[in-house]
Amino acid sequence: MQSFVDTLLYMNTLTYNMSSYEDTRKHATSRIGKSVPLSVRVSPEDAEFIARTEIAGAETPSEKVRTLLAEARKRREGISDYSSCLGMVQEMLAPTLQRLRSAEHQERVHSELVLELAQWMPEALAFLLTSLSDDPQDRSELQAFEEGVAERLFRLIENVIRMNVTEECRGYDPTVVAKRVGPVFELVKVIQMKRGKGDDNPERKAQ
Repeated sequence: MQSFVDTLLYMNTLTYNMSSYEDTRKHATSRIGKSVPLSVRVSPEDAEFIARTEIAGAETPSEKVRTLLAEARKRREGISDYSSCLGMVQEMLAPTLQRLRSAEHQERVHSELVLELAQWMPEALAFLLTSLSDDPQDRSELQAFEEGVAERLFRLIENVIRMNVTEECRGYDPTVVAKRVGPVFELVKVIQMKRGKGDDNPERKAQ
């Protein structure tokens, strides 16, 4: 008799534990969301790309495809927000900049020009991608957008020209800026001369 009672108690305990487990599993599933099976065909080139692509935390083709899809979704959804777009561009450039910094460390060199462009590009791209409405119809909006572009572009130009204060700048080739700014200065002289002649025009002064 005691053995039969013990068996009933054991069965009740087991049933309770299984019920608790099922409730926990259902709760976890509802939080995570159900995955949807999706069958796709890819070209041999795409299959080879997936196989050779190394993605942190993804080993199998299915894991890699899910990761790539999540990244694509993140890029598309992040375009509408400046902060998210800025982070996305910086994230895209990060591997290249890491390789560059490692190479600079190994060779004990540094390029002010490359660093300036690397710092300027993410902010400029984020501005271009997020600062204009989907259907711009107001001229003032276009003018404000143009002003933002001009501000960023000429900031880059000014910073690069400042690197030519001395004959050599910090770079892989110390003359990389100096040997290229000559034509820019010539253009500036031509513009100044033309504007100077324009200012001497009596009719223009009268206006």
